[in-house]
Amino acid sequence: MSLSKTIEPAKRYQSSSRKILIDINRRHPIRLKKKRIKHKKTTAEKEEAKTKRETERNTYLVARNAAADLLHAEAAKLHQQFGGHTIQWYKEDILQTAHLKGEKRGVS
Repeated sequence: MSLSKTIEPAKRYQSSSRKILIDINRRHPIRLKKKRIKHKKTTAEKEEAKTKRETERNTYLVARNAAADLLHAEAAKLHQQFGGHTIQWYKEDILQTAHLKGEKRGVS
């Protein structure tokens, strides 16, 4: 008689089911990743990067404010010329022109 038939049916799968549970609940990776060398920046490099970020941020804010002022001036000009709507409405209308130019989809 074979060994699997001599063991009771409930105990036959006990060890294999334990192994499956251990494999599923494993908390460490199967393969260990290769440790990478991290090059730390010096304090001078960090300061240089910080000043570069600050100057980029400031130049962007200046350019954005100039564009916002130009948009406000154009909206005020349209409000003065046509009236009927607020300056905010004209601003939003100027910003939505790209969306409004798109073709309408047909009914399928």
